[in-house]
Formats: sequence, C-alpha cells, structure tokens
Amino acid sequence: MPPSQVPVNPVPPVQPPPPKRFPLKQILVVVLVVGIFFAPIPFYVSGDRAVCLGIDICPRQGWNLGPSLWQRISGGFFLRQSVQPSSPLTPIPAPDPTANWKTYSDKQLTFRYPGDWTIDPIQVFGSRSEVEFKYQKTSAFSLAYIANYNNKTEKPFATLEEFIGTRNGYVKEILLTGHKAKYIDDPGDSGHVVPYEAVFIFSPDRSSIFSLRYTKAYFEKSGADKVLDQILSTFNFIDEANTEAKFCGGIANIPCPSGYFCKLDGSYPDAGGKCVKEL
Repeated sequence: MPPSQVPVNPVPPVQPPPPKRFPLKQILVVVLVVGIFFAPIPFYVSGDRAVCLGIDICPRQGWNLGPSLWQRISGGFFLRQSVQPSSPLTPIPAPDPTANWKTYSDKQLTFRYPGDWTIDPIQVFGSRSEVEFKYQKTSAFSLAYIANYNNKTEKPFATLEEFIGTRNGYVKEILLTGHKAKYIDDPGDSGHVVPYEAVFIFSPDRSSIFSLRYTKAYFEKSGADKVLDQILSTFNFIDEANTEAKFCGGIANIPCPSGYFCKLDGSYPDAGGKCVKEL
C-alpha cells in the first residue's frame, strides 16, 4: 500500500515593495517658502531722488532689487526713508588741451597754437599781411591783418557783414574776447576750395580786421575738429588791459576806442573820465 502523501499548501509569491515616490509636492512647498522668505523683493523707483538702502547702496531710477522678507523681519538689512546729505566731492579739473601749446604774440594780439606747428615769416600783400602756421609743411592755419578800408565806398567798413558780403557756407555771429565777431564754416567745392573755418573780428580801434582761418583737413590728428575753438579760447588783444580805465574826455575831448564809452566823472564842462567797455 503506497504511503500517504502530505498535502502541500502553495506559498503565495512575495510581492516587491512599492517604489518610493519622489516627494515633489514637499519640495515645491519648500522652494516656495524659501523663495518667499529669502528672494530679493523687486521695487520700482521713480523721480530724481532715490531711496538709499543700507549705508552705501542707493538704487537707480527704475526697477531695483530690495531686501528679502527674511532680511526685513530679522533686521539684518534696514531701509532708510530719506537721502542723507553727503559731503561735496572736490571737482577734478579737466586737463587743459592747450597746456603744451606754444604762444603767438605781437603788438596787437596773442593766442596759443599746437606745439607741432611751425610759423613762416610774415608776408605783406599791399594792405594785407599774413602769417602762416604749418603742420608738416602744409598750411593748417593763418592769421591775416587787413586794413579796414572799403575801396568801393572809399570809407572804412562799418560792419563785419559789409566786409564779408555774401559767403558760401554757414555764417553766425560769435563773441570773441568780449567783441562781436563773425564765424564762417565754408564747405568748399569739388574744384579748388578745401573746406575751412574762419573768424573775422575788428581790432579794438577798428583800424584793421583780423582773419583767423583754419583748415582741419591739413591737420591730420585726433581732435583736429576742436583746434579752432581751443585757439579762440586763448585769443586776446594786447591793449585790452591798457584800454580799460584809459583817460578820456577833458579839455581835448579825448575819445575812447571802438567798443568803449567814456564814463565821465561829472557833468561840468571839460569833465574827464575813464574808458569803459560797452556791454
């Protein structure tokens, strides 16, 4: 008789543990909380006055980043509501572009010119004399003395407009050492005339007309377009100091030069006075 068999109960299969899910929600909550507490808070500043943050931090006009909520709560970063006056800074003087220039001077006027220019001897053409200033043997600037006499009217020119006449290019009135002058910017032409700038001014006694002509195309250096303005900034008449406060009037009725008037000391006959520049 065969042995009896013991019934075997089937063992259920072992199920693997479920995979752990990534705590995305928890991480998002943490990031959100950190961002709220620690991220800089943007703010907008309008107007000319800006609010200062801390000691040396002042935002500009427009959008800026301010302290975070945590910094505001903890007091680690404070906000001042008004701009504290700061001590004025000592201005640094701009360098003088004519510091290394040479000085031209004669009996009537003086001015400065670039140090790498050379001067030719004065040339006389009838009632006109001229001095040329050359850069690399090319005439970049000239100073002309022209007798104030109109051959058509046989009288002195009354105004610079009468002397200049109709000119090509841009013309405007300027003040040079307190006297009215005429500035011309001539574009030249495709034939013979090279573009140039020129300034015309009467001498203080109106016996002459000075012409200062500059051709920047012949001065091939950086800043060549500013050279004429720099020359004019140093221009002065030699006799200006002697004319001011000069005696006038009196028994001989001594007149003042053009551009000045006689300020008398009194209203009595033959009163004298001093020459004062017209405003």
